[in-house]
Amino acid sequence: MTRTPWGNADELRARRLRPGPARAPHLVAQNQRERLFAATVAAVDEHGYEAMRVEDLVSLSGVSRSAFYRYFANKHDCFLATFDAILAAADEALDASDEPWDRRLRSALDALVGLIVDQPAAARLCLVEAYAAGPAAIERLEAATGRIERLFKRELSRSPERAGMPPDVVRAIVGGIHQTVRTRLRRGEEHALPALVPDLLAWALEYRAPAQPLRRPRVRAQASVTPPLADGAVVERLLGAVTSATAERGYPQTTVIELATAGRASLTTFYAHFATKEDAFLAALDRARDRSVAVARDACDGVPDWRDGVREALDAVFALLASDPALARIVAVEAHAAGPRAIERRDVALIDFQALLEARAEPGDSLGSPLVFEATVGGVLALVYEQIRHRRAERMRELTPAAAYVVLSPLLGADKALTVALPGRA
Repeated sequence: MTRTPWGNADELRARRLRPGPARAPHLVAQNQRERLFAATVAAVDEHGYEAMRVEDLVSLSGVSRSAFYRYFANKHDCFLATFDAILAAADEALDASDEPWDRRLRSALDALVGLIVDQPAAARLCLVEAYAAGPAAIERLEAATGRIERLFKRELSRSPERAGMPPDVVRAIVGGIHQTVRTRLRRGEEHALPALVPDLLAWALEYRAPAQPLRRPRVRAQASVTPPLADGAVVERLLGAVTSATAERGYPQTTVIELATAGRASLTTFYAHFATKEDAFLAALDRARDRSVAVARDACDGVPDWRDGVREALDAVFALLASDPALARIVAVEAHAAGPRAIERRDVALIDFQALLEARAEPGDSLGSPLVFEATVGGVLALVYEQIRHRRAERMRELTPAAAYVVLSPLLGADKALTVALPGRA
């Protein structure tokens, strides 16, 4: 049975405190709330946030339905309270110590990974299922990520070579670590994380503060041109509806009826092409992946050196995302809310991108280890996610210099990476 920070899920009912003269009311309330927290962790781990029901929490915890509604308005309210309780414990792991700056970073990573390995179900609730729980949960996760970014920025500033590290690079470092951790959690491979900490930290410390600012020039987005699909106009309309509707309303809130209506099709027609809403969303992600890989390949083919090809491929993909904000949102944001299959499907594009670079690299050139590539691309995804969530997708190409620097710096060193990221200005 699932292990939680408040005990094993199969032991929760046995931990009930009976109210009475010998039991202070606040102790009974605390006991009930903690059992509900534990039940939430277990139920989310088994069913996922969307499928979890209040009935599951009541049954697992042994707390009555009336008591549940005395503490929480609904399952969402209980999920958020559980999330807050888990994060409070994680924050304690980031307490400052008297060690040198690099040891402080190692200690913080070791502590966080230790918590994840010890409580993988609780970690999945925060790092994976938060996206399905909506804006309030995502804001909590982003706030926690922001605290880690500030920790990295503070400690890196104690190193002369890294002082003044641009916020985008710090965000990419933390995002790359986050991506690596989340992927292992999603696949049930969290036991492998402790062994990855030294290599992840070594990758993070490869970055130096660039000698020049990573300028973000303003580039006007061009209108999107969507290629027709071989399957015909009906599928094209439906996939366009999937993209636009989920980008506007969010994946969890979008219904099949809304998708069929927006695609000017009947439910019968929708189900003739897609078995479920998830299948339709996966097809929309496949379409986005094909378009992204195609523009990246064309951009790489236009320059002789693979290093310049990295910059041009990133700029071309960012231009595509800028021209189609709805597509950008489903790739960078809503894929997380759609669940593990959507993330795995989206990440196939990362493998395609790696193969594209490997095919262009010259003999003797190194693209780094698979872990370095995974973390680096995860860092770029973090920049894209932040741009879409908090800025403007139309200005996506402003990320090109920082993203190129993030990808190339561990491979070429800071000076050469800056020359490629800012051609003619480094």
